[in-house]
Amino acid sequence: MAERFHDEDTISLGTITANGEETTGHDWSKYRYVSIQPVATFNGTYSNESITLKLKASNNGEDYFDTGVEITFTNSDTTGVVIARRFKHYKFAWTVGGSSPSYDVDVHCAFSD
Repeated sequence: MAERFHDEDTISLGTITANGEETTGHDWSKYRYVSIQPVATFNGTYSNESITLKLKASNNGEDYFDTGVEITFTNSDTTGVVIARRFKHYKFAWTVGGSSPSYDVDVHCAFSD
């Protein structure tokens, strides 16, 4: 049976030029499934730039760990991932590579009960 996604949200991670992660997470505990579609816009000048987004999870909103879900972009790509909610809170972390990486990153999310 296909999931029907209804509520939507866009999370802007801003312009990313160095490794980092969000300082606060997102409480998605009322949803059963989350569809995540990151969109990375490449602003760099070299062809060897990359960014990897990593999804972290937490049951208490404070102690986050890697979920193993990673999405890597080279220059500019769009990728969709559907995850089942097993934890209450999620946030994004990232690593970048290349000579002068610069990405504008938005994450489009849709939710299903």
